[in-house]
Amino acid sequence: MIGNTAENAGAMMRRICAAVAILCAAAHATPYTWTGGGSAGNWNDPLNWSPSTGAPNAGDTATLELSSALAISSDIALSAGTLTISNNGAAVSFTGVISGAGGLELRGNKGIELRGDNTFEGGVFRNSFLSYVDLYHENGLGTGKFTACAGSASGGGNSSTPLRIHGSSMTVPNDMEFGHESYVSWNGAIYFKNSATFTGTMLFKSQTRFAEIGGGSFGYIRFKNTVTATGCLAVQNIGGKTIYYEKAPVGGKFHCDSSHSPKVHFM
Repeated sequence: MIGNTAENAGAMMRRICAAVAILCAAAHATPYTWTGGGSAGNWNDPLNWSPSTGAPNAGDTATLELSSALAISSDIALSAGTLTISNNGAAVSFTGVISGAGGLELRGNKGIELRGDNTFEGGVFRNSFLSYVDLYHENGLGTGKFTACAGSASGGGNSSTPLRIHGSSMTVPNDMEFGHESYVSWNGAIYFKNSATFTGTMLFKSQTRFAEIGGGSFGYIRFKNTVTATGCLAVQNIGGKTIYYEKAPVGGKFHCDSSHSPKVHFM
């Protein structure tokens, strides 16, 4: 009994210490601005940042005001929490491996390219209607959830497509959620430049308009897990292409835009 009490007290103390550590990390969050004065493409070099006392990690904000595309080749180890990336003017390409318990939040008016075999656990949260992810590796999003919640719900084509699939015939494992603000009429929630298979659950929310997926030169889209739509899931600009559902879709109307009907298979 005494042993159990001691063990419980020890467990409680560990939880308290962990909570204090998280609060301290949040209190010491630092806004960093990219200067590029250090080693080329090295995210971890303090000389590339202002202040030059360190490099952005979870809990911090990294602002990159760019006149041309930037390639980050270094690996990045994210501690627990969220690293906010706000890049404006040009895209940032991450070719190294992003690992650790943390996640990414995207702001700014340009996107990021995820090209590495990433293992970070905290997911990707797209929180600006002009930010986006160009996905070149099937594990580019790490192991967490991809969430797109910011954008325009009013139409007019002024919202970037949150996720664009570039890698060839990738199998993407992440759960995904697209909020109703994350797409407008001809931009869509996901744009496909290549065929892709999704093994995570997919949620497309639609309130004032409808969710869309679209694309160009690809052969198929395959959903191996549950796809849910709260309104209408439309398909644009992919007439004659094939979409496979291995589980019955749930919720609203699917493929409600008959002018761009794909070939649909329920397996």
